[in-house]
Amino acid sequence: MRTAGRRALLIVPPTGLYRREDRCQSRVEDPTVRVTLPPIHLAYIAASLEARGVRCEVMDCPAEGTKADRLLEYLRASVPDVLVASTTAPTFPKDLQVVKKAKEAAPALEVVLLGNHLSLYGERVLEEEASVDVIVVDAPEFLVAPLLTRGPSEQIPNLMYRDRSGTKRTRVELFLDYDLLPTPARRLLRNELYRIPDTGKPITVLEASRGCRGRCVFCPVARRRGGRVYTRSVPSAMAEIRECVGSFGIETFLFNADNFTAERQWVIEFSKAIVASGLAIRWICNSRVDTVDEEMLMWMKRAGCSNIGFGVESGSQAMLDRMKKGINLAQTREVFRKCRKVGITSHAFFLIGLPWETRESLEETYRFAKTLPADFFDVHIAYPLPNTEFYEICIRDTLFVQPLAASSYASPAIRSYALDAQELEKARKRMLLTLFLRPGYIARTLARARSAGELKNYVLHAARKMRSILS
Repeated sequence: MRTAGRRALLIVPPTGLYRREDRCQSRVEDPTVRVTLPPIHLAYIAASLEARGVRCEVMDCPAEGTKADRLLEYLRASVPDVLVASTTAPTFPKDLQVVKKAKEAAPALEVVLLGNHLSLYGERVLEEEASVDVIVVDAPEFLVAPLLTRGPSEQIPNLMYRDRSGTKRTRVELFLDYDLLPTPARRLLRNELYRIPDTGKPITVLEASRGCRGRCVFCPVARRRGGRVYTRSVPSAMAEIRECVGSFGIETFLFNADNFTAERQWVIEFSKAIVASGLAIRWICNSRVDTVDEEMLMWMKRAGCSNIGFGVESGSQAMLDRMKKGINLAQTREVFRKCRKVGITSHAFFLIGLPWETRESLEETYRFAKTLPADFFDVHIAYPLPNTEFYEICIRDTLFVQPLAASSYASPAIRSYALDAQELEKARKRMLLTLFLRPGYIARTLARARSAGELKNYVLHAARKMRSILS
């Protein structure tokens, strides 16, 4: 397939501000910390395509404020050869409508959809929607460039496509090696749009690793990666950090991973490399409470780590066991204590509303959360992502009360065996309000502000969050 001289437009469709990751597809407004992150997967794809002679543009329509009609006008005027669209489970019906209109505006357009959720119903989409040509269900950073270079084939992993014999799906194993990819084409992003809430400084995403050894029923990673963890090389990550600082003036990072601390020695080696570089960067990451220790935390702190998000999920050990989390409450308390000791702020993520949730388990979680020395809290309502054991349980036991596209991490898609959706929604609001409005918590939060500007940002953010919870 000819690539030289071709043009590709890579988009986040104008269908709402969402985290468009496979394992996290929440509305940006749902979590406590409201931050819009750059679509780094599209920047990776663009870099790989440009290396093959394809001219690329990236449009993050929700972040840029580009509406559907403006996107369609642009397509009619510019007529690219390929449209690559990043989709999610909650936005997919609207994403598909945008794609259909795009095909009407530019009939010769080759349309590629991205989204792990499409592993569940992508074949049906291809059978019913002539506007869609190819679907990539996983790791698009690695696959879109070969796809557009050679065309769909059974040798390229994680594809769904049509040929003369009908719809096909490839099942070739993929090894994820970010060192093989060119540096993401950040020059194609409007980097000024992506800022950390407390300081207002630009933030970007650096892909650190992929995979997790956990077996949580609500997460698609375990099935997709089979418990394997893929880390990129420290020199590769450091080169990208230097480029971000030197070429784009970006010094704040989300080190993205399914579990950043999965490989202890790698984390320490990476942290030591950052310290040795002399770069004064600030970064955040996610973790599991059973994969960190005090030495690791101390090196992370020295390297500029300012915050770690932990999946606490529940204050009920029975619920943790049911969801196959593989942790205990004592571990959780100890890790949050260690974070406070070394001076890294901690973010506790709770997940309520799984099928086994009861009033008693909610009360256990509520009591536990109040005793946890966390600096930030989030309470999400369990969202049954396709390709998870959780989703299959919900289908089997008819727990859905509204479609995925109509629900969110703040509005339940399902009921539990014991509680209806309204009770779960009320429980989330009660827990968040109680946690945030504690006088001691408010005082500690405001005391963390290092300037008048940060203090103002904290107050404005708190006001927005209260409105969101109460609405």
